[in-house]
Amino acid sequence: MNVWKNTRRNIGLIETPLVISATSAEPSYSAFTNVDQYLRACPVHNITPMHTNKPFADKMGISQVFFKDESTRHGLGSFKALGGAFAVAQTLLNRARAKSDKVLDFQSLTTPALKKQASAITFVCASAGNHGISVASGAQRFGAKSLIFLSQQVPHAFANKLKMLGASIIKAGNTYEESLHAAKAASVLNNHILLPDAATEAQLEMPRLVMEGYLTVAIETMDTIAKQPTHIFLQGGVGGFAAAMAAAFRHCYGYKPKLVIVEPSKAPCLLESTKAGKPTKAGSEVSNMGRLDCKETSLSALSLLAREADYFVTISDKLALEACALLADNKLPTSPSGAAGFAAAFALCQNSDTRLALEINQHSRVLLFLTEGQVDEKC
Repeated sequence: MNVWKNTRRNIGLIETPLVISATSAEPSYSAFTNVDQYLRACPVHNITPMHTNKPFADKMGISQVFFKDESTRHGLGSFKALGGAFAVAQTLLNRARAKSDKVLDFQSLTTPALKKQASAITFVCASAGNHGISVASGAQRFGAKSLIFLSQQVPHAFANKLKMLGASIIKAGNTYEESLHAAKAASVLNNHILLPDAATEAQLEMPRLVMEGYLTVAIETMDTIAKQPTHIFLQGGVGGFAAAMAAAFRHCYGYKPKLVIVEPSKAPCLLESTKAGKPTKAGSEVSNMGRLDCKETSLSALSLLAREADYFVTISDKLALEACALLADNKLPTSPSGAAGFAAAFALCQNSDTRLALEINQHSRVLLFLTEGQVDEKC
């Protein structure tokens, strides 16, 4: 396990041709009102549970540990159910408004007329699993089509879920990055709408909408916890989830909670990019933390996290598997990706040096996220 204190925090030393510190590229907390209106029109919306576990807190030598459990989100098994589907809905609504002189809202998207209009539109994306499921779900719900590119490493379980949601599937490449390049090419060739969850210089709006959809997780969390946490562990990946959570928690909690970003040691793109002061590819091996196994970061997420995160931590596949088993034994089933935050927090709390460095003590309140349910990586 590697722990790196973010010496660039609040300095903004990220070198890129794109001015990625621009708020238009980052999730805006003020957008939650719009997200809330979408959720009111979403028939499958549910508030996910918050768990506490005193035995874990005692073993970690802290006051409290909280688990925000996203395994039941919209019946799709992951927090990502919020992001892609919201981006689909907002895009369809914007297009419908541009063609109509009527007052339209998210509920209007469920009418036969607008669903017929949406049927001519195809959303395309690459996915390590859950983002594609969210995009496919949103497209199906409002009458659009979806085309999802998966790498050869994505478990068949995800492909089967996508097919059940009406998505067309194309396997392309051995990595997420290779499937993303294929998705981009297909969107240009067929005039489809590309809906990535990672921002690039050429694509900012869609990833921002995806991140804003995730704000719901933070709002529900803050509505549930009476006293703010002292430490918040956030899974990395391309950075969208972590950036959305950081934006919300910094807005409401200020700079007291320490934000710790957790990545696989085989894919530390956020850590290495922040260290380098510029977007940097990182890692070559495949990690068992499939949804976090991203070698390139989202530019807007990187900008925000380089400014707001206190620490970056990398963990081994072995540590993630052990944490996964420990959670399952305590009736908190998840995947190695979903267990990553707990894996880092639990290990850090066992070491006196890292406890001291992160100012963890018997009074600490640690917030963790089970970002997805169980996934059979071998199926």
